[in-house]
Amino acid sequence: MMNFKMMITKIAILLVILASFTQCASSQNIDTVSPVTIEESYFQKWVAGRKEAGSGFTIHLSIKKNDDVVLNHAYFKGKKIELKLNNKAVYVGRYTYPNKTKDLIMSDDPQEEFRNTAPIIEEKIPFELKENECVITYTKDKKEGFFKIDDLPEKPKIAMPMRREQ
Repeated sequence: MMNFKMMITKIAILLVILASFTQCASSQNIDTVSPVTIEESYFQKWVAGRKEAGSGFTIHLSIKKNDDVVLNHAYFKGKKIELKLNNKAVYVGRYTYPNKTKDLIMSDDPQEEFRNTAPIIEEKIPFELKENECVITYTKDKKEGFFKIDDLPEKPKIAMPMRREQ
């Protein structure tokens, strides 16, 4: 009986050690050299004129046109942001902070609480990044890769004016 307990304990310890190493094996391989020539890159915070419209930041990546490489996402400030290409070889990614002031309906009747919306849970990014570091995912020859921008500069904040309803 004692040997059986000892064997179970050893197996449990071995499984814990193996599980701790699987995290290292799943880490992403980040390139140090970008597959595209980045002419200008920056991010810019913005605030809308009305409280309901929110706030956030925009990432701009101006590149030298390269048809072989497509930039997909940016991982920045703990967020995953989709990048879209405009017609001037500039990739733009926009993130809007979630509105934290939501009215909750609290009632004894579950039917009334049914109109409450579920909280938005953002996925955790797979990288440990410093303050202004940014990791870009790209596709080249149907293979996905990653490269890092060490210091993404910040431009002054944009305050968008409030417009009247028409």
